[in-house]
Amino acid sequence: MELNTSNATKAAKDTYTGASKTVEKYADKLADKAQTGIDQAIDRARSLESDFASRYENFKDSAVEGYDMAVDTVKKYPLYAVLGSTAIGLLAGLLIARRKN
Repeated sequence: MELNTSNATKAAKDTYTGASKTVEKYADKLADKAQTGIDQAIDRARSLESDFASRYENFKDSAVEGYDMAVDTVKKYPLYAVLGSTAIGLLAGLLIARRKN
């Protein structure tokens, strides 16, 4: 009887060891895939950051350019600038007054 119990114990240990190695192998594969996914996400975030920074700089340059052009136009045609802003103010006032009624 002792022999059968010993064989059963050895078989159980071998099964446990085999299962443990299999689980470790799959855990390592999963960890590698997770790290690959994390690395890809970090690369994508850096790419997006660079893209947004570039777009921001382009937008900022366009805004500065528009502002400079507006200042130059007002300096070149001050009377038209005053008349235009007065007309816009009157139109806005009429629309607001009309809306309240």
